[in-house]
Amino acid sequence: MATSVGYRHGDYRVAVGGTYVIRVQDFNLDRDLGMKTVYELGAAEAAGVDDAPNVYTGGLTWFPIDLNMERYFSEVTGTTDVFLKSYMDATGVSVDSLTKGVGGAKITSLDYSCESEGEYRGNVRFEATSWDTDGATTITAVTPTGDGAFRSPVVSVQCSAVTGVRVQGFRLHAGSNAVRMHQLGSDDPVGINHERPEVTAEITWYDSTSMAGETVMALATPKEIEIQVGSATWDTAGNIKHICHNMVTSGDGVKGSVSGWATYTQRYISKGHSTSYGLTSNLCL
Repeated sequence: MATSVGYRHGDYRVAVGGTYVIRVQDFNLDRDLGMKTVYELGAAEAAGVDDAPNVYTGGLTWFPIDLNMERYFSEVTGTTDVFLKSYMDATGVSVDSLTKGVGGAKITSLDYSCESEGEYRGNVRFEATSWDTDGATTITAVTPTGDGAFRSPVVSVQCSAVTGVRVQGFRLHAGSNAVRMHQLGSDDPVGINHERPEVTAEITWYDSTSMAGETVMALATPKEIEIQVGSATWDTAGNIKHICHNMVTSGDGVKGSVSGWATYTQRYISKGHSTSYGLTSNLCL
């Protein structure tokens, strides 16, 4: 369909740091101008509105088949590990569609998930320091190559070096609190500081006597949770891997229903990690 009629997925490209990003499933940018109604004593009607500092946010969901999205946002290149700390320390990148864009974007939350029979997917939320009313002049797409998406047969989980058996799915969350700095005479934030990093995870098993990896991680003895994607064989070169450091069990529960499989879910939280702040991502070499 012609773009003069309306953009659809085949025409609507997204770039991070000026580079077209692949396998994006949905995308959004939002500009909040902070307008608030002002009233005064003696008048029932509004006296007007005030002009508050602007807030720019956005997010996207994609099917990761490599670590490029993480490297664009973290500004970490080559084969160097990408940490949660890397996102917090990044200077900020542009995120653009063909019609609108933002500058100085830094990740506030990063989520990965996969369920049996489903795709492995990622989601990022970010805050930015500027708004581009025109977006990118051009975003050059590439011919799709490689895996379409990774599904559950090539997704594996290890808890404290024990391979998970009967795992139904997982959710991994890493994020930080964004604190905007504004100054007199400017609508845009001067900058955004990121603090209070947090890493959490949730793993669900089909409840059975065959489960493995579900041992509770005690507060006194935190363990690692590692997720690998790309091959059913652990540590295969090219596998995407995410390591959650110093994880402890924060809760668990069971669930059952008529005509459904019983499940056991365990929730985890990181006690912190000085090098990574709790999450390390890379490819197996």
